[in-house]
Amino acid sequence: MEIWNSWWVLQIMQFLGFFSFWISFAKFRTLFSRAFGYGHKVVKGDCSTWIFVSFNGLVTVGSFIFFLLVLSWAYLYAFPSSQSLIQSHEIPINSSDSLVQSYEIPSNSSDSLVQSYDAILKPNVSMDTCNVFEGSWVRDDSYPLYDASHCPFVERGFNCLANGRKDRDYTKWRWKPKNCEIPRFDARGILEQLRGKRVVFVGDSLSRTQWESMICLLMTGVEDKKSI
Repeated sequence: MEIWNSWWVLQIMQFLGFFSFWISFAKFRTLFSRAFGYGHKVVKGDCSTWIFVSFNGLVTVGSFIFFLLVLSWAYLYAFPSSQSLIQSHEIPINSSDSLVQSYEIPSNSSDSLVQSYDAILKPNVSMDTCNVFEGSWVRDDSYPLYDASHCPFVERGFNCLANGRKDRDYTKWRWKPKNCEIPRFDARGILEQLRGKRVVFVGDSLSRTQWESMICLLMTGVEDKKSI
């Protein structure tokens, strides 16, 4: 919210700055032409007149420079440097650990979750060495977990098979972590865990497609599809 407010302040300051600049520039041009345009007429005149004209020109130029300095100061005051904004909103490197530690699992389900997690680990592999982000894609003929053509929530633009794609090999792959196994998606189990809860997907169109895929996966665990 602070960044958004600063952005609007910046836009207003820029508009007022440019507006004031053109007004001041028009006045400056008029004064400049009067001050220095009159000078060539009095080159042969007395010295006091020439000094007076030169002084008016210096005052005009000085006023214009002072205006630019004030405008620059107001700009820097209203909108600080981008580096300071980034530093004030950056996330610590090891904040992921604190986020994981701050996430608490209900006491009645923590034991079962830990036991099920231990069961999918390879022998002599601890939970600390199981990194789901390190692995490879392996072929699994039991995939896909749902048929996008039979899910009403999938947008037509993302339904490759309905749009004429012939090959289905790209749907036969699943992610295999290096030191552990990811349990197969259990739609009914997920529905039971989410009973009475609210799930929110926050983001852009990518999060929308993830939401559509999630709903299609959960539909496989519902017998009466029309009830959704």
